[in-house]
Amino acid sequence: MKLKGSIDRIDRYYDKLYVIDYKSGKIPSTSVKGLEHESNFQLQFYFILAGTLGEVADVHYYDLTTAKIADETLFDEKMLVLEKHLDEMKETRQNFTMTENHKKCEYCPYIKICDRLG
Repeated sequence: MKLKGSIDRIDRYYDKLYVIDYKSGKIPSTSVKGLEHESNFQLQFYFILAGTLGEVADVHYYDLTTAKIADETLFDEKMLVLEKHLDEMKETRQNFTMTENHKKCEYCPYIKICDRLG
């Protein structure tokens, strides 16, 4: 599986990497209750991607409106959920065809794969 992304900033300090994602809007947050249905794994993907460059010590959001660093809510727990999703994707082969009825796209779990906005 290939991952591609654009990380805003990576700092190297004493041979460890620190990943920072700039945010001008709301910093994403996760609750324990909504963890299993989480779909925002941006910092987790950045952690994985930056890990190919060296040891990642930490990943953070940087709130541009307050000029403060913000931690990811439940980062480690979200990493476990992401790993579970990735493992399921490795074991499952999905076949789908694009529908001509664009109204169905609104609820389709593959909408981002086929790049159809509905």
